[in-house]
Amino acid sequence: MIRPTKQGAGTARVVSIPPPVQGLNARDALASMDAADAITLDNWFPRANDVVLRLGHQTHVTGLPGNVETLMQYSSGSTNSLFAVSDSGIYDVTTPGAVGAAVVSGLSNARWQHVVKTTSGGTFLVCCNGADAMRAYNGTTWTTPTINSVSSASIIGLTSHKERLWMIEKDSANAWYLATKAISGNATAFPLGAVFRMGGKVKAIIPLSQDAGSGPDDFLAFVSDKGEVAIYQGTDPGTASEWALIGVFRVGAPIGDRAFLRVGGDAALITDDGVISLLQAINVDRAAANTATITDRIRELFSTYVRAYRANFGWQAISYPAGNWGLFNVPISATQSVQLVMNTITGAWCRFTGQNAFSWSMLGDEIYFGGSTQVFRADVGGTDNGADIASDMKTAFQYFKDRGGLKRFTMLRPTFLSNGAPAPRITLDVDFGNSEPTGSPSFTAFGALWDTAVWDVDVWAADDEQVTQQWIGVHALGRCAAVRMKMTSQGATMAVIAFDVLIEPAQATAL
Repeated sequence: MIRPTKQGAGTARVVSIPPPVQGLNARDALASMDAADAITLDNWFPRANDVVLRLGHQTHVTGLPGNVETLMQYSSGSTNSLFAVSDSGIYDVTTPGAVGAAVVSGLSNARWQHVVKTTSGGTFLVCCNGADAMRAYNGTTWTTPTINSVSSASIIGLTSHKERLWMIEKDSANAWYLATKAISGNATAFPLGAVFRMGGKVKAIIPLSQDAGSGPDDFLAFVSDKGEVAIYQGTDPGTASEWALIGVFRVGAPIGDRAFLRVGGDAALITDDGVISLLQAINVDRAAANTATITDRIRELFSTYVRAYRANFGWQAISYPAGNWGLFNVPISATQSVQLVMNTITGAWCRFTGQNAFSWSMLGDEIYFGGSTQVFRADVGGTDNGADIASDMKTAFQYFKDRGGLKRFTMLRPTFLSNGAPAPRITLDVDFGNSEPTGSPSFTAFGALWDTAVWDVDVWAADDEQVTQQWIGVHALGRCAAVRMKMTSQGATMAVIAFDVLIEPAQATAL
């Protein structure tokens, strides 16, 4: 049994713990994490100098007939439109409010892939679902393009490369392509059965470029459901002198029909091995690529999700430049999802909960997701559609430069920058414990909220956020400690700047 001895005056010290700006670490041992890592980081977004509570989401369009399993943005010049696919119809959801009548009806399913393609006849949103004939929208009218040689109802994926529309035939090793600057007409088969050494079917077609532009170093990658990647270079697949196989490489098997996200000339590909940079992965063997994945720091968490939820519909990646998000949707069940979110500037990871999305899309600079019978705008407001935002944070365990010494932790002082009076549940876990903070966590903004407050009743909030600090008694004994903080918030903004811990040395004596 251990009993702390009394210490003389002047032995206490205050040690500062930085906010977990390096984000989630689900890779390293608990005893070897950096001070700026986090063991848990739910609904907190790590920035370069602080960790900020994520904003909420609010209803954009209501009254859709089922789950919104697809969102598609049409963009041409100054025209931006958003379409949702729900149940058996496509709906225009550009304008907030109650949804109108379907613009396309009688569909077999709501799981569509799409691409925006410019031709001599205009700019088109072209989409497919592997069950119904392909559809196209030109900014005014929806049509059904005529595709010869292959049934367009069998097309499950689309990609544009070198002014040419490429198509993936469902459950097949064949890709198909059209003439340049065309969305209809004669399709030509591009069989890959002999190229894929492990067999399988085409799962994704991804343009790549070494210089993020358009030039002679551009490539087209064909990814099989077994994780083989065939890289071609050239402009005309029908002319041997202008089209060549560069090589066939191995990566983890891709997940879902929305497995990749274009990032400049590269692509982030969601695979069994994690989210990989395709350009980096094809230059090393699969074992080495596993340690260089974009999700390397959260590899154990990602692997857990893959093992449990790989077969679920809803895996998707999206980039949100205004928020510096690289967001990866993980479908936990038929009704629940979480998002693994990376700061695209720092590479730090966190997890968002409370946003049960089936699909994601941009509309201009704003980000939206499809839920059950509704479309929501994300990263806006201080609530999750009226509900509190529940957050959870646990910093890495720290020995405070004294790995072997027993310490008495007596006080904890968080420093927040906020527009309200935060009252989180907060405690110190010692020696790798995992206790639940006690108390009633809450955080309400000072004053009133725009579009929520009652005129002449509520008090308007202060313009500036305020720094708040308060010492909290913790009374814990151990060699290392981590801060655990849980909170619910309503209409508030908040950033964590630092945690200060009051420590006294404690000598261990045997009883």
